[in-house]
Parts: sequence; C-alpha cells; structure tokens
Amino acid sequence: ALYLPTNILLIAFFNYYYTFLQLDPDDVSEQLKRQGASIPLVRPGKSTATFIRT
Repeated sequence: ALYLPTNILLIAFFNYYYTFLQLDPDDVSEQLKRQGASIPLVRPGKSTATFIRT
C-alpha cells in the first residue's frame, strides 16, 4: 500500500535534486540570449537567471 506513494515521492525528490545539480541558471540564461530566445515578460540576461533560480 505504501509502494506507489513512496515511489512517487522518491522520483519527485531525485528529479528536483538532479535538475538542481545539472542546470546552472546563469548558463541557461546565456544560452537563451545567444539563441535569441527569451522567457515571456522577462528581460534577457541577469533577469532571466534570477527568474530561473526562483
């Protein structure tokens, strides 16, 4: 009975942890800026990195 909820919680935890380790907000914002892409309503550069961090 506890297998499924435990499995879901572990997957969510490790997904969040892995993403936190792999994605550097400054690097992602710089890549978006070089590609000419942006997040709607967020200015490219430092504002994008701050938005990704939060």
